Amino acid sequence: SNGFSQFPSTLEEIGENAFAADLQEKYKDLENEFNKAINNLLADSAPHTRFRAMAKNFIPGWRIPEGFSQLPKEITAQSTDTKFPVFNLFRNGWARPTIFIWGTYMSMMMLTYFYLSWLPVLLKQSGLSINLANVMTSLFLLSGVIGALLISYIADKVKNKSPILFTMFIGAALATLFIGFQNTNPTLLVVGVLTAGFCIIGGNLIMNSFTSSFYPDYARATGIGWGLGIGRFGSIMAPVLGGYLLASNTNVSDIFFIFIVPAVIASFFILFVRKPKGYESPKTEPNSSAA
Repeated sequence: SNGFSQFPSTLEEIGENAFAADLQEKYKDLENEFNKAINNLLADSAPHTRFRAMAKNFIPGWRIPEGFSQLPKEITAQSTDTKFPVFNLFRNGWARPTIFIWGTYMSMMMLTYFYLSWLPVLLKQSGLSINLANVMTSLFLLSGVIGALLISYIADKVKNKSPILFTMFIGAALATLFIGFQNTNPTLLVVGVLTAGFCIIGGNLIMNSFTSSFYPDYARATGIGWGLGIGRFGSIMAPVLGGYLLASNTNVSDIFFIFIVPAVIASFFILFVRKPKGYESPKTEPNSSAA
């Protein structure tokens, strides 16, 4: 009932020796990988069709084994849309987490581009020299690189990345609050800016990793692409809102306090990102790294 049912039983003819045992073990591993590959090919109608045409060329008369007509429930239940892949993000219970993921992306992109667009201007307006304001912005980016490297290493070690993201987003909110209070104190400002960069930029990059492991295979690329695309609305809103607040002569501290809101919203949304009830992630091999 598997893809190797017609393969010659040559291993039994070799005899019971170490070489044959080793070949038999490799044969079993190859068979398992082959079966997994067929399941993936049969999971979508278009690859299924191409697979049958491909097999016909080098295995004349070969038919899909009966065992593969009974695909796992998770595969058969998913009807993928190849014309409009985004619809796959709203079917079979994925709509709610998709909305929360989009909201998280938008909120964090808004906070990120607020810092990138207005941090030097706001610090200069607080009384810092333009050179010191630019140094603070550079520290923000530098700490973001460090945060991305460190947190990505930690995130690779855990299966559930939601608590890490929640911590990063809350850290971003607290750092922004701290900067709002200490924007005229260069020494304390360094601490706030370093923490903000670490949490904001690091959190954004870990969000991509989280999204890639959250969706099933057939919606993974679509999920990340649309999340980043929707997030760009936040990156557009941040400069506009920041400019409006500056033009309205809003106090610098108050501007930072206003932009605490996106970080709080992101931390709230990420807590509600859950896979649909009844969904079971494909099992991975023991020696494979956790998503």
